[in-house]
This record gives sequence, structure tokens and C-alpha cells, in this order.
Amino acid sequence: MGVSIASIAYYLPENLVNNEQLLELVQHKGGSLANLTKLKERLELNQAERRYFKNASETGASMAEQAAKKCLAKINFAPHEVDCILYVGMLRDYIEPAMAIILQDVLGAGQAHAFDLANACNSFLNGMEIAEMYIKNGKYRNVLLVGAENGSERIPWEVFNSETNQAGFSALTISDGAAAMLLQADTAHQNSPEFRFKTYGQYHDLCKIKIGKKKPT
Repeated sequence: MGVSIASIAYYLPENLVNNEQLLELVQHKGGSLANLTKLKERLELNQAERRYFKNASETGASMAEQAAKKCLAKINFAPHEVDCILYVGMLRDYIEPAMAIILQDVLGAGQAHAFDLANACNSFLNGMEIAEMYIKNGKYRNVLLVGAENGSERIPWEVFNSETNQAGFSALTISDGAAAMLLQADTAHQNSPEFRFKTYGQYHDLCKIKIGKKKPT
């Protein structure tokens, strides 16, 4: 049994923020001493031109819901036919319940098994691997992967407080939004991609984000 990607969709908030607007926010929230010229040069070097920030009423679940609904609607796939939902985003509205369970409810996918998978940036790829294994061994016919992120709430505005302090720059390049992918059993594709991962736990301290909306350390 092979596996194929049946549908992909995404959701972006309406609040588009370009580089000029972002630098205005840096100056307003981070202090007038921020080196805006250097930050602008680094943004252009990284080819970051625009990003989307969610509004105050949007949550991880609401953005994930929009992406999931678009993904299923693309191929007229009924929610009650979804066998499994894996939520694979870093953004979580609650410690409990799992985000996938919330999605199961709002989508009307009452027949689906639902759970979260958390492994930082690798979560979506890990989810694809698990979905592939589920489908190949015949446990599920299809698996819906959904992830949502809120990079705007992770920007450490206060670190841009001098001419030289550029700590936290990478947070300026990320955005808010959600994505969804439906994987299905496909007899026409017997040679599905093979996933191989390797973990380097000794570098765990290179990037840490504490629980709660606090600055990265």
C-alpha cells in the first residue's frame, strides 16, 4: 500500500506587516536606540519581506480550523470520513485538551482518532512519517495533519534596545498562520518516500522557548 498527498491548504491572517511596518514596531516597542538600518539590512539579506500577524481574537485552534476546512474542501472530502487527526504545530491554546481534539469537534470529524505530536520544527515531518506508517499498516485510510504558529507573540521586542543588540533577530523573520495536509492510501503509488531522522540531543540548548509567552533564551 502506497501513500499520497491528497490535499494541502493554508490559512494566513489578514494583518499583513511589511518590513517598514515591522521596523516601526521595533522602534515603538523596543526603544528608540534600536539600530533600524542594520535590522533592515539583515531582513533584506534573509529575503524576509512580509509576514502576517494574527488579530487579538484569533487563536491557534481558529487558525488551524480554517486551514483544515480549506484542505478538506479542496477535494470535497467529508469531515466524518477522516480517520485520524494529528495536530503538529508548536502553538497550543491549552495544556489540556489536545489541540487535535478541539479540531475534531469543530470540524465535525467525530469518527477520527485525534492527538497532538510535539517535536518543535520537526513536528510536521514527524507527523507525515507517523501518518505513512498508520496508512501502510492498514490502521487508517487517511490522516489529516494540521499545524498553527504564532510567531508574532514570540518576538522579544525589548532586546532591540541599543545600536549593537541584535539578539532575537530570527524572531522578526517568522509569521502567524496555519497549514493542513491530507494523506491517503494510494495503490497507484507503491514507492512512498522513506523518512529517516537523526537526533542531536547535545545541542538542545541552542534554542529554548519557555512555556508561556516569554522571550526565547
